Parts: sequence; C-alpha cells; structure tokens
Amino acid sequence: MVPPPTGEVPEWLTMPPNQAWFKAKQGDKEAQYIMGCCYLRGYSQEQSFKQAASLFALAANSGHPDAQYQLALLLFQGNGVPRLDETQACNWLRKAAISGHAEAMLKLGLAHFDGTGVPKEEGVALDYFRGAAEAGNPEGMYVYAQRLWLGDENHKPDKRMALWWYLQAAKTGHAMACHRAAIAFGEGVSPFDPGGKKMATFHQIPSIVTWCTSRAHALRCGTSKPFSKFPSVVSWNLKQKLGSGKEPNMVQACVFHQKAAEKGG
Repeated sequence: MVPPPTGEVPEWLTMPPNQAWFKAKQGDKEAQYIMGCCYLRGYSQEQSFKQAASLFALAANSGHPDAQYQLALLLFQGNGVPRLDETQACNWLRKAAISGHAEAMLKLGLAHFDGTGVPKEEGVALDYFRGAAEAGNPEGMYVYAQRLWLGDENHKPDKRMALWWYLQAAKTGHAMACHRAAIAFGEGVSPFDPGGKKMATFHQIPSIVTWCTSRAHALRCGTSKPFSKFPSVVSWNLKQKLGSGKEPNMVQACVFHQKAAEKGG
C-alpha cells in the first residue's frame, strides 16, 4: 500500500482507505467505489486501471451511480477493461443518468448527439443536456444553452432561453458561458426566467454585461484576482422598466457596457 498523500482530501474519500478496503471486501458498494477511485488515481494504492474497473463494476452492479459513471468512462477509454466498448459504456451512463447523475446525463447527451455507442438522436441528446443543466452541472448548462441557441432540424432556436442558461453557467464561473452571455446581450437578446419570479430592468443590464465580459476575459487569462459578486438579479424575465413605457434598448445596454469598461467598472 502506498502512503496516503498529504494535502487536501478528495471529495470522494468519505472514509479512510484502510477502512474502505476492509468494507469493500464485505460488499459495501460505497467502499468499493472509494477503493476504485484510489486505484484509478493512485491514491494510497499503486495505480491500476484493471483493479479500478473491477471495483467500480462491483459497486455499479449494486446500483452506485458514481461507480456506474466511472466504469462507463473506463469502457469509453478501453482502460482496465477487456476492450473498448462504447455501447456498454452508454448502458452504464443510462443507469447513472436514471439516478440523476448530472455528468452521466451530459456524457450520454453527447453520445446521442455524436452517435457514439448509441443511435444519433439530437432530440434525445437535447433532453439529456437539459437534465444535466437542471441538475446543476455548469458544462451541462452551457451545452444546453448552445443547443437552444443554434436549434436543429426539429427545434427552432430559442435565444432567450439559451441566454438564461448561459447566465446560470456564468454564475458558476464558466468562461465560455460568460463570453456567450455578453455576445447575446450585444445582439439584443433579452433573457427570461422560466419561473417568472424576478425581472431585470433596463438600468441593471449594463452591470450584468460588464460582469460577464470581465469574468470571461479574466478566466481566459488565468487570473486569481477575486471577482465582484454577480449582479443581484439572479432570475431574468426581461420586461419593460416599470413606468418607462419603453422596451429595453439592448444596443444602449452595450453602450453602457463599453463606458463601464472604459472607466474600469
């Protein structure tokens, strides 16, 4: 056994490796998953994809969603398994997705979009992307937003909904989502909240655009400078500013964004 590394403890390590090893032998699926991760990453054990795949398979067959997802990744890569098997990988992704596993939904959506291991079905892919987004996965939010923005043969583009999802991903620090949100505002797209709980008024838009643009730039540059808090409007059903009698002018919003940037805002 390799001595456990010092430093930050990984999220998946919910019990000490020596305890996990003992419980894994007794058939504990969580312990089997933990030991699979240890072998996969060489954490307190010599790295072994074969041992990792074997332990993930035990936990996966007992219904452990994270183990199902990790086993699917190994099958996609052909690591630690008899052969690369994209079809079987998608079967495990589907089992994990049914349990609400966000990463599995995203990966399965991409598989359906590309036709990897499953039939190429963009409508099915869109459903999985939406599931991943609604489960809170930032990349899922971004990918779902991209598909809404572009549309396909069976779905018209929905840029307002796409922008709403870009903004949800932007709040997590997703660089490309920040960039796409700023572009969408520049094109005059107005976001809305499916729940219709709050609205963003015209004077609030420039700060949102500025935040998205500056955040995207900083993330691309790899800066560690702390960011200001995301604008307080977190759900966006863009409507007329109360009493103004005019629709929000998104071109004007971009002008304000430019002025704010020039002033270092």
